[in-house]
Amino acid sequence: DPHRLDFYADLNANGDYDAPPADHAWSVVIPQNGIVNFDHNTNFTDIAPLNPIVPGNDFNLVFTGFSPHISQLIEVRVIDIDFNRTVGVYRLDELEIVDFTATIPGIIENGRDYQVDFYADFNDNGTYDAPPTDHAWRIQGTGTSNGLTLHFDHNTNFTDVGF
Repeated sequence: DPHRLDFYADLNANGDYDAPPADHAWSVVIPQNGIVNFDHNTNFTDIAPLNPIVPGNDFNLVFTGFSPHISQLIEVRVIDIDFNRTVGVYRLDELEIVDFTATIPGIIENGRDYQVDFYADFNDNGTYDAPPTDHAWRIQGTGTSNGLTLHFDHNTNFTDVGF
């Protein structure tokens, strides 16, 4: 499953991965919302040989004219449309400049379609609220061999992205 999280605890403290029981290891499927809740357990999984997914290309969202959102939280979510899975998240705790680029490395595959949801925490409560309380947008793009770069000029055509 390409949407999984393999991880381990270096129990024998040798600085390398060793199969259980020398080290404790797990493989967890990442749910659609991208949030993994993990309770420690003894259902260990040998994750060797480590077969990492070949990294993709970079995602860039170029923002311009975001002066209404200086000092506010900005969050971006990139979703693979076909799998309806979140493949990347970007969080900027406090916007300091009006024109900036959000970059998430290695998440874009050539030829795949992506939905990009993002918002500015306009009411400064630290979480997403549907517009007009917070300002939110949705755009789409298709990955290329060079990744995916989208440009977004600030506007007031808000969309409830259900972040």
